[in-house]
Amino acid sequence: MLFCLGWYEWRTRLQPIRTFGEITAYIKIQPAQQVPLYQKLTQKATKLRLLGMPYKEIAKSLNVSRTTVVRACKFKNRQQTKQGNNPEGG
Repeated sequence: MLFCLGWYEWRTRLQPIRTFGEITAYIKIQPAQQVPLYQKLTQKATKLRLLGMPYKEIAKSLNVSRTTVVRACKFKNRQQTKQGNNPEGG
C-alpha cells in the first residue's frame, strides 16, 4: 500500500533541507599587510649611503642583507623622482 506524501515530506525523509546556518564555510582571514622591511629602512640606508658607506657595510650595521639595502636606496630614489626632487639634478 502506497501513501501519497507531499513533496516537502518526501524530501525531508530522504535528504534534509540545509539552511544557510547549517552549511559549513571556511574563511581564511588574511593578516593586515605589513610595510616591507626595505621601506622601513629607506631613510637610514639612504643617509648612510650619502655619507659614502658601501652597501655591504650599511647592511652589516643594520643587520640586513645587502639586497635589502640596495632596494631601500632605490625605493628612496623612486620616491624622489616621483615628487620631482631628484638630488642628481635630473
